[in-house]
Amino acid sequence: MKKRFLWQIYPVFLVITILGLAAVSWSVKNLIRISYENEKKVSLERLAGLGIPSLSALLDSKNFAEIQHLCEQMDSIAHVRYTVIDPAGKILGDSRENPEQMVNHFQRPEFQTALKGHVGSQVRSSETLQQKMMYVAIPIDKNGEVVAVLRTSVAITELQDTLRLIDREIVRYALIITLILALLSLGFSWKIARPLERLRQGAEHFARGDLHHRLEVPPSNEIGFLAESLNAMAAQLDERIRTISAQKNEQQAVLSSMIEGLWRLTQTAASSA
Repeated sequence: MKKRFLWQIYPVFLVITILGLAAVSWSVKNLIRISYENEKKVSLERLAGLGIPSLSALLDSKNFAEIQHLCEQMDSIAHVRYTVIDPAGKILGDSRENPEQMVNHFQRPEFQTALKGHVGSQVRSSETLQQKMMYVAIPIDKNGEVVAVLRTSVAITELQDTLRLIDREIVRYALIITLILALLSLGFSWKIARPLERLRQGAEHFARGDLHHRLEVPPSNEIGFLAESLNAMAAQLDERIRTISAQKNEQQAVLSSMIEGLWRLTQTAASSA
């Protein structure tokens, strides 16, 4: 069974609408995540910069106990984890863990970037804290040489909670918008299919011999031209059929006259005999 044109184009419009909505939703969520991460990165970099002057003095005196105390003190104020790492990757101080029990951080990507004199950052799961963290590492240099790296980090559970909330809101509003767009797509599809349906019905009238029927000419140029062409075709066919019928009637009249004349001639000849 053939499908009506409406049900052929409507699913296409609906699928395109849903895909477009999904793409927009993903883009919004991704932009929020990027914006949040950039904001956190700037904040961590600023908080790390505030501790560098004090740490520089302690590094000169190699007072590791005071380095540990300073990390804990800054953490209690800023609620951000502070870690001080020497150029070999050894932990000199950490505000959340015992430095002596922590593994060497030489291979950490943000640390490697800081060793080159740049600010390093990365988002990954912490092996120590077992949760997803954002790390920002700032080099502490003296006379152009990196003598240590100060790293700040914070859990991004807030971001994950925010994204989960956004996911729920996106799903809720997406369902509402999808329903609205589905109705609009149906109306748009019907607007396209309706003139074609009328053309089909008009063609059925012509097929049944109703050549006096005229199609409604829609405002659309393409379909309007087609309707006008079909109307012109029907008018021409009707005129030709009328002409052929008139010629046939004339021929029948002439033939009847000839038959009647021949019959009378036959009757006259018979009477004379």
